[in-house]
Amino acid sequence: MATALRDPDGYSIERLDSSIHRREGFSCGAAPLDEYLETQASQSQNKNNSTTHVLLENNLEDQKIRQIVGYVTLTPVTIPLTDPPRVLKKNARETAIHAQLIARMAVDRKHQGKRLGEFLLMYALKCCWEISQMSACPAVFVDAKDENVKNFYTRFGFHELSERPLRLYLPIKLVSEILSD
Repeated sequence: MATALRDPDGYSIERLDSSIHRREGFSCGAAPLDEYLETQASQSQNKNNSTTHVLLENNLEDQKIRQIVGYVTLTPVTIPLTDPPRVLKKNARETAIHAQLIARMAVDRKHQGKRLGEFLLMYALKCCWEISQMSACPAVFVDAKDENVKNFYTRFGFHELSERPLRLYLPIKLVSEILSD
C-alpha cells in the first residue's frame, strides 16, 4: 500500500460534524452539491447511510465553527450490471456488484484551482482501499454529472460502463497503484 496521504498545506480533513463545521455559505457552482451539504449530508451520516468528510482551511486563530471549503461523501452501493466489464465480472453476483460509491465531491469556488479536488479524490480512494482491506470492495464507482467531470475521473484511471457512460468505475486493485504514485 502507498505511503500515508498528507493533507494539503494549510488544510485538514475531518468527518463532518455539524456542531463545529459551517455548511452554510459553501458554494461550488453546482446548486445540488451545495444543497446536499447544507441540508442532507449530516442527516444521511446520522442515519449511517453515508459518511461525509470535509476539507477545512487551517487558520491561526482559534475558531469554534470552521467553514467547509470542500467535501467528499462515500457510501456502500450495489450496482446493477447488465454487461459487466471483464475485470469486474468475476466479482459480480449475477447482475450486480457490491462496491463503494463516491456519491458527491465538491470544492468551494474560492478554493478551486488549488488541486483540492485531486486531494479529495485521493483521500476518497484511500478510504475505499482501507474498506476493501476490512470488507469486500472490488471497485469504486462514481457518477459523473457531465463530460468535464467524467474527464477529471478518467485522468485517474476510471473507466466508463458500457450501459451508462457517465457511471465510472475503478477496480480496487488499481487503487493501491494509484495511491503509490
